[in-house]
Amino acid sequence: MAACDLAIELDEPDKVYCDGEKITGQVVVQVQKEVNCKSLTLGTAWVTHGRGNVDSGQVDSAEIFSGPWQAGQEYRYAFELATAGWPPTYYGTYLNVSHQVQARAKLAWAFDPKAEAEFPVSATKAPDDLMPTAKKSGCSLGIVGWILGGIFIAIFGVLFLFLVPVLLVVGGLIWFFTSYLPKSLTGKVDVQVEPKRLKPGEKVAGSISFAPKRRVRINEVCYTVQCEEKCVSGSGSNRTTHRHEVMSTKVTLLEAGDLLPRQNQSLDFEFSVPKDAGPSMKFSDNELNWSVELRIDIPRWPDWSERVALVVEPSGKMDSHVASTTGEADGQAGVPDWMDQVVQQLLESRDDAQRLELVLAAIREHVFDVSFEVEGRLDSPPEGVGIRGGVWLKAFDEAREIAVLLRCDGPENAPPENSHWNGRIAIVGFLPGTAEIVARRID
Repeated sequence: MAACDLAIELDEPDKVYCDGEKITGQVVVQVQKEVNCKSLTLGTAWVTHGRGNVDSGQVDSAEIFSGPWQAGQEYRYAFELATAGWPPTYYGTYLNVSHQVQARAKLAWAFDPKAEAEFPVSATKAPDDLMPTAKKSGCSLGIVGWILGGIFIAIFGVLFLFLVPVLLVVGGLIWFFTSYLPKSLTGKVDVQVEPKRLKPGEKVAGSISFAPKRRVRINEVCYTVQCEEKCVSGSGSNRTTHRHEVMSTKVTLLEAGDLLPRQNQSLDFEFSVPKDAGPSMKFSDNELNWSVELRIDIPRWPDWSERVALVVEPSGKMDSHVASTTGEADGQAGVPDWMDQVVQQLLESRDDAQRLELVLAAIREHVFDVSFEVEGRLDSPPEGVGIRGGVWLKAFDEAREIAVLLRCDGPENAPPENSHWNGRIAIVGFLPGTAEIVARRID
């Protein structure tokens, strides 16, 4: 049995917080056994989850208690913490951003009980660089890159000299097919798009103008408004980019036909960004990008195209992409199943120790409601777990088809062997070799 349990009660659980507003509530401590609390700490934080590498940021923190807790007692501690002004809550397909109040009690000679409560955050403006406040510095990586590059040239100088002409040829071929050949028919193409930074529901106006150098047949001139989630998982040779098209709307400006030489073609267009558009976001490895692509489709010839990036700022209200943690928002379902995404992240990180540490660090404060098939008891703690004591069980999560090593504090709260168990867990580790989740039962 755990020494104590924590729970977080928010004063306004349905409120959407905006621009760093304070969030208030109480931490409730139910004490089963007399224990000394070294520190009861709370904090607010945001975290990304989905297909890309995990990114997170601490917003505010406070230590609210230290001292003894008596068995059989309930203690309540009020708190007030700042919330993040950016990034806003977002639930997409490959990218999700959520906010939490996190509580942790550091106990002597016992597992630290934890609790968290999610809450939605909106925003009225975005940073100029679309990066969250707690961003990682690339200075040290840049210096290391220059040093490694110098070492590479020194050791493989001859090979480097051989690669330079090859890279130049490849670059020249790309320029020839993507720029020179299209413009040899279309001539100079002028594109105007304004504004490039706007709110949901606002209009964008633009134009495309060109005068063909000679008679040319086209399939069409068109523009496409696009919104895309771009998430990168892994690193180095295991780096993988995942893309999900949130929206793509194509409009034809000029139908198929023959264009006469030096006859000016000037085409205007206008469109509105959807009122429920998700805001542009950019993290270390996760992005939500808006753009408009102009294209001159030329049969049996490389097309001319140009993509113009747009910045869609947050609307400042709870749209369909900001889901309430207590129910539904605008007819959309609430918080997506974190457990599914966490399992996917763990499996994708099994060959990347650094990324695995980031994933485990991001979910360390989270409690999951699960349903397991308990297969049997283990005679001793599993090798490689690094946690001693308690009762260990081998379980299986049929919904996600993954094995679980479940630690319980003692025989009295260990589920029976060969039984179906519904309960709450915290994930404390992952064994890449066997693809087993290491979890602790939360009473």
